[in-house]
Amino acid sequence: MFATSALLSLALPALAQDAGITPLHPDLPARTFAAACGACHYRGEGKTPFGTRGPAADASPDDLVQFILFGKAPEFGEGQMPGFAAALTDADVTRLANWLRAIAKPDAPWADVPASVAKMRVSGQRED
Repeated sequence: MFATSALLSLALPALAQDAGITPLHPDLPARTFAAACGACHYRGEGKTPFGTRGPAADASPDDLVQFILFGKAPEFGEGQMPGFAAALTDADVTRLANWLRAIAKPDAPWADVPASVAKMRVSGQRED
């Protein structure tokens, strides 16, 4: 986890804590995705990272936020996903979740991603 944190601290600019809804730079969520998630989830130039399925398309942001913060154990022959709770601020996670949601369901943004991030961060672990 230290290597991931160190890599992200070098790859991402220092971020101010804010409400997390408005990016500090328009492509900041895409850059965060590229640095933290892109090695495994990127599907090529001009294509969406997940399409319209998966946790970014769910009715609630909770699962996506849990995956970002705490990762996911391997299943069905897939590799393990690391968590980024130590490397990303609440604002980073909020921006990333909102960006992924805008790709998956552009006409149905989530109402309160910062509350989901705060709730999941307090739990300190996946809620499986």
